[in-house]
Amino acid sequence: MKKNRRSRRTLAYSLMEAILASFLLIGVFLLVGKMFHRGLQYSSVVNERVTAVHLAEQQMARVRRQVEETGEWTAPVADFPEHPEYKVDVRFDGVRLYSPSSKLEQAYPPSTRRTIGESSKKVSVIVSWGRGEAKRFVLTSLVNQPPRQWRTKKPIVIKRDRGTSPIRPGQSIRYVATGYDEDGEEIKDLFFQWNVVPVYGEDPAVGRVRQSHNGSIGVLGNRVQTVEGELLELQGFCKITATALLDGQLRTVAGPEARLSY
Repeated sequence: MKKNRRSRRTLAYSLMEAILASFLLIGVFLLVGKMFHRGLQYSSVVNERVTAVHLAEQQMARVRRQVEETGEWTAPVADFPEHPEYKVDVRFDGVRLYSPSSKLEQAYPPSTRRTIGESSKKVSVIVSWGRGEAKRFVLTSLVNQPPRQWRTKKPIVIKRDRGTSPIRPGQSIRYVATGYDEDGEEIKDLFFQWNVVPVYGEDPAVGRVRQSHNGSIGVLGNRVQTVEGELLELQGFCKITATALLDGQLRTVAGPEARLSY
């Protein structure tokens, strides 16, 4: 009798263990299946993003090549027929760089700071393959225009902006300068250093030159200061000059002749 009871208890325990084991196995299978499904989803997301990065890098290389070849801020057509589900856009944004550094230039008024904003751009390649930020990738880089050469004849043109000759005591003439490349295009982001030279002949003279910090304006006046601090008024002929550096090439050009008079 006791043996029958023990065998029944053992059988009951074995049945419960089998049921629990079945539930555990089913739970494990469900967990493994869910993890496998998640893994496939994650693998798909990774593959989509890797493709987006690859397309963005390709388009950025095309943009760099086109800017180097043409010198213009235009983007080539984003043609990727093997990936029609991806949309590729390019955006050019202005960027303000300082010469020689932002720390030094912050000491000057904004209008006279030496800034470089035309020869460099921030380029963003935007790749999207669905809705939402999760299906969007942006590659950003700073792109520079290619090195340029000075124009052979008249690389720098100096023009009178205000004032007339002769320059009498207390008066001045304001000049502006423009640089040109070998294609005859205006060169942006040039910084000019102004000076004055006498016109040698019967009556050579030199006046006083002032300029804005960024060199965009040069001013020639008929008044100079001696070492002792005395102000002298002059008479004679002179020319203002503008000097600029372009990709390691230095050029100096003289402006129109000016006469200083009492």
